[in-house]
Amino acid sequence: MRLLLLILFILSPYDFVYAGVDIPGSKDHSLVSRFPGTHISQYSQKNFEEYLLPIGVMIGKRSPENKIDLTLSKFNQLEGKTTQITYQLWGTTSSYEVHKALENALKAKNYNKIFTCSSLKCGDSYAWNLKFSSIANNEKQGRRYLVYNKNGTYISQYISEVAGLLFIQLNVVEVSEISKNKVIVLNSSKLSDSLNKEGKVIVSGIYFDSGKSTIKEKSAIAIEQVADLLIKDKDLRLYIVGHTDNQGSQENNLILSKNRANAVLQYLVNNYKIGHKRLQSVGSGPYNPVSSNATSLGKLKNRRVELVKI
Repeated sequence: MRLLLLILFILSPYDFVYAGVDIPGSKDHSLVSRFPGTHISQYSQKNFEEYLLPIGVMIGKRSPENKIDLTLSKFNQLEGKTTQITYQLWGTTSSYEVHKALENALKAKNYNKIFTCSSLKCGDSYAWNLKFSSIANNEKQGRRYLVYNKNGTYISQYISEVAGLLFIQLNVVEVSEISKNKVIVLNSSKLSDSLNKEGKVIVSGIYFDSGKSTIKEKSAIAIEQVADLLIKDKDLRLYIVGHTDNQGSQENNLILSKNRANAVLQYLVNNYKIGHKRLQSVGSGPYNPVSSNATSLGKLKNRRVELVKI
């Protein structure tokens, strides 16, 4: 069970300033409450994403082409649920007060310090500005940074001071592994078993650009297994059948499903020299769903490529 980090403050009358309005769809993270008087100006949350977490002094080495090389900086490469919230605060509150408030709250909840810094002790300003480009500042205006972790949850806060305005970016990364059930690619042996038992098989792991028949690069692994199946069984002949959900017109979906099936056929012919006469492409459009189109998950299941034994 998650514990809410409560940050309590005593404010002077001068600290109550116009705080603006949170952007639509944004909210505080369940682990960290906002500093009083702030409002959310940027918000992003991803269920699974990679995040390069600064864990030390940032060093930005400029190349002759005026590019910034961060290879001398220290990062931790993380994967998991990521939440990024940028707050704004205008008034007499100092960056130190905001920084210290979160640090005290994290310590109270037994989070472990990884790194903290302020101003020039953080390293090169242009290196930090490259990492936090949306709230960049100059060297004279200052910055503060902290990062703590506990049980696979990393909480970092970067504060940028720009002409009296504080930008406070909170990043929370809850480390996890991607579900092994998200994508399942059948190997050629299992494809063969399903074809022999049922006469058809769904090939998961083949993806296309939205509304197009362009095959995405990450589909290569799945199509390679189809090629391996055909190479091992020289007598095998297949219909490659494209399917869509029910979004858009039936006519367009029939054309799209046919074009996608043909794209897979051409991929096999061009990249694996599979005889063209062994394959036929067919478009079934939305006419053979395997799930309800009433939900996004159902639509995802219906957008598929099947192999049918001729």
